[in-house]
Amino acid sequence: MATPPALDPFVRAYLKRASGPDTYHQFPVWFHKEVLDAYRDDPGVQAHRTDSAGRLVAPGRMRLDFGISPQGEAIHVAVSTLAQMTDGERNRWLEYLWMPAMSPRFAQMQLAAGSCFDDGPIRSYFEEG
Repeated sequence: MATPPALDPFVRAYLKRASGPDTYHQFPVWFHKEVLDAYRDDPGVQAHRTDSAGRLVAPGRMRLDFGISPQGEAIHVAVSTLAQMTDGERNRWLEYLWMPAMSPRFAQMQLAAGSCFDDGPIRSYFEEG
């Protein structure tokens, strides 16, 4: 059996806390860093950062803290941050969503819970390579 990659202890502790029944809104979602480019020339908007985290302040619209991935190609925010945005802003951010490959059929099944989907024969997951 393959060993999962090691997580930084602070990352593991944060994810453990954020995955609780009352704290799932803290779970992170990732975006391509270019999502912030729209704010570059927006008057009054400020964005500051350190090596690993930043803050975007758009007066009257939002204030959000974000993490910066170690390689700098992505940022992450708590999923609850999206709920604080206007629909238009949230939709724009979702255009930059960054995530590993996800099963489109699984997403469809989650959107239509209880529906029947024929997406191949049922077989043992563990007998496949």
